[in-house]
Amino acid sequence: MCQPTRRIPFGFRGDWGLLYKRYTDGCSLNLKNETVNYEDNKYVEIGMSIQFKPVGEITITREQTLKGLKTPTCFITVETTDSYFDDNIKDYVCCIDVGDIVKVFDKVWIVTSIKENVKYTPKKLSFYYLDLTSLS
Repeated sequence: MCQPTRRIPFGFRGDWGLLYKRYTDGCSLNLKNETVNYEDNKYVEIGMSIQFKPVGEITITREQTLKGLKTPTCFITVETTDSYFDDNIKDYVCCIDVGDIVKVFDKVWIVTSIKENVKYTPKKLSFYYLDLTSLS
């Protein structure tokens, strides 16, 4: 996916972070932006800050990534309202997808799942809950 053109943050107080999308040749992103390499993929910072609010605390566990190698891994769930209008489905969707990388709370994270909670006031307001796993 290329850079979203419109978004509607309707907000809360949170920490600002950076969003990185996996780069493909079909996107016209400015490759002067910061990049992150992860699992043979290049992720490019899309030039848009996203607001994140932690839901709960950071959980630190030890995972065995290779036989005999245990590394500390952090997990956290965050909330965001940042979204953009998708002309194909004629609705707003979260700017972030599963597999995207975000840099927030002084760490680099990969998004492992997204859940949407919708409230009507009477306008539709979507709150997105993202499960993040640290990369470092």
